[in-house]
Amino acid sequence: MRRPSPPDRPGDDGSSRASAEDTPEQGAFEDMLDEHAEDDTSADDPQGMSAATGLGLLVAAFVGAGVALWAAPRLAPYLPEGVAQALLPQGAALDALEVRLDERESAMAARLSALEAALDNTRQDAAQREASLSALSD
Repeated sequence: MRRPSPPDRPGDDGSSRASAEDTPEQGAFEDMLDEHAEDDTSADDPQGMSAATGLGLLVAAFVGAGVALWAAPRLAPYLPEGVAQALLPQGAALDALEVRLDERESAMAARLSALEAALDNTRQDAAQREASLSALSD
């Protein structure tokens, strides 16, 4: 068996220097650096997906879903009847909503007419007071 040569000492003439590849530790380190350098090229590999690309696809999916939910009821009248029924609220629920809306509309109309009557009474009272003040000032 051959013994490894001792490390260089300062002051040697350089004749017994071992190259960097002759020492096992240095060779292993260089091999590891070469492997790491090969791994760095895989970052540009088009087969892999980066986090930014994944996030962009996720945002695009959410935006697409939002647009679909917004546009579905608006496009339903232009679609075939079977598809339109799936996109619009069910008939019974829609009828109940229409009844509630009619009740609220009639209640608002009654309230508005009561407010208009009160406003007319206030105007009449103001006109009477103004007439009595003008009669007093004459």
